[in-house]
Amino acid sequence: MAGAAVRISNATQVCLEPGDVQGVNCIRNVPERTTFFECFGDTGCPAIRDTQGRAPLTHEGLKAFLRGTGNLRARGIERQDVVGIFAPNGPELAVALLVCACQSIALPLSPTTPEKKLAEAFDQLGVRHAVALVQARTPAADAFGRVCAQLKCEQHLIEVANDLPAGQFRWANAPRCPGPRFDWAHCTAMDDNALLLRTSG
Repeated sequence: MAGAAVRISNATQVCLEPGDVQGVNCIRNVPERTTFFECFGDTGCPAIRDTQGRAPLTHEGLKAFLRGTGNLRARGIERQDVVGIFAPNGPELAVALLVCACQSIALPLSPTTPEKKLAEAFDQLGVRHAVALVQARTPAADAFGRVCAQLKCEQHLIEVANDLPAGQFRWANAPRCPGPRFDWAHCTAMDDNALLLRTSG
């Protein structure tokens, strides 16, 4: 059996050798990245879509959003802060996750999490800030608000912006302690934690 190579991207090819031994080779140099933010391209290709007919959010649009509205430093959030994210599945949740993972430590939380479990997660993981989607009052939303108040966690409320590309949101409240403009030094670096997932185990 002769060996074969299948290219799967501009950077990688998978080699199939006799005996079904597989290898992965880099076929060109890939630029070294120092922050999570730099992993996103400067292209007009869609990065996030929705099912509601809004224009897709492109890669370059996502980076521009991170530098502007999505700048967490301007809201007093630091790179090592754990930020709880409380939102239903949708493009706003996706963008909020990327915004937080690029500039802090993102902690996605299920809107169905019981109040006691939420409080435990906040306390155990040292959550200092929380990003939550503004929505109709529900028992879950009320519970989330009580936990934030009890543990003195600042809420950063976001709202859907139907006139903007998919996932781009607006802040619905002002931060307690506004900070400076976007700074590369504030982005999550290679050795930083970017995402926390709390399991039931």
